Amino acid sequence: MKLSSQKRKENVAEYILFMWQLTDLLRSIQFDEGRIRELLIDPLGLPEAEAVAELQWYRDYCQIIREEGKEQRGFPSITLYLIGELHDFHQRLLKEPGEDTYRMLTFNATPALVSFREKVPQPLANDMEYCFYALYSKLLLGMQKQEISQQTAESFAEIAKMVGYLAKKFGQFERGEFSFKED
Repeated sequence: MKLSSQKRKENVAEYILFMWQLTDLLRSIQFDEGRIRELLIDPLGLPEAEAVAELQWYRDYCQIIREEGKEQRGFPSITLYLIGELHDFHQRLLKEPGEDTYRMLTFNATPALVSFREKVPQPLANDMEYCFYALYSKLLLGMQKQEISQQTAESFAEIAKMVGYLAKKFGQFERGEFSFKED
């Protein structure tokens, strides 16, 4: 899928949130190929060969969801793997000389992260998973037009700043524009 591939190249955090949203959308239409074509492919006005390739991408993604038993809830392992990669990168970046900005962003986001962690019913693998679940929760609340308190909005903003910086650095690292001093 072109949009997915583009998002992955541009910003890994946006890609993860996009894929989670797509997973929920596919669930809501019960993985129906006709609805996938109608809602996600036909509006793009692609030539038939490209439309067929897009539909195959969706078929493959639906198959992954089914194989992993995520038809009802949870998210595919590819996104969880990337979150694990980001968590490892986060740990390294915290120790990197000259990354005071990231350490400050992390420090500022920590109270929000601790508060969110207390509200999640089941434990998650690491702090980065909590960050993404928080950001996805904010996305869902916004889509549902639910009001949130000023404090909650500020908490989400602190987490978003930290993850945004991390995703930017991660992209730079993947493109060879950033390297750790210890490497």
